[in-house]
Amino acid sequence: MHIFLDESGNLGFDFTKSGTSRYFVITVLVSNNFDPISLAINRTMKAKFRQKKKTRQIDELKGTHTTFAIKNYFYQQMLRYEGWYLHSIILDKTTLLHQKNLRGNTHQLYNLLAENLLRGVIIPKDEKIIQLHIDRSKEQNEIEIFDRFVRSGLASNLSKDCTLNIDHLRSQDDYGLQAVDLFCYGIARKHELNDMGWYNIFKDKIKQELIFRA
Repeated sequence: MHIFLDESGNLGFDFTKSGTSRYFVITVLVSNNFDPISLAINRTMKAKFRQKKKTRQIDELKGTHTTFAIKNYFYQQMLRYEGWYLHSIILDKTTLLHQKNLRGNTHQLYNLLAENLLRGVIIPKDEKIIQLHIDRSKEQNEIEIFDRFVRSGLASNLSKDCTLNIDHLRSQDDYGLQAVDLFCYGIARKHELNDMGWYNIFKDKIKQELIFRA
């Protein structure tokens, strides 16, 4: 089983600053097989970018820079395979304005959100290997803390024979991270701007859309 995790928004709490989002969203794409995701991204890149020789070459799909038409094309490629689904957790940061302990340590807050989200992913009892892919954005010491936190939180979900591997990778090197970025962007747009366009296309693939309660 492969689990790809990405986030949208930021964990800043100064709402007077331009660019500070009200919502912070973490999403996971869970799939039994990596190959269909890789094919979906590859087909999209080939069909929409690489054949246009006069267009600047694009090496990565990102939610913020990809048109609705291309997102929809990508989703149609994903629908060729049914063994995948999404989970998401949404934090309304205004609910934490009076909780200094959580606002003061954004790394701990991120880890708490990720652990709450991953705990809801159902792991089959006969699963032998879980490959968790994270968009690399942390320093090495924070990676180690995150990994320990997640392993501890997921321990009760895993059978004694199941191995959890955690890889922190650059999104341009991992098609699954690019795929989950596209979906996470759509969920964030729904909550931040009430923009339902892209979200409505893929919402049936969301198993859980959890609102975080501190």
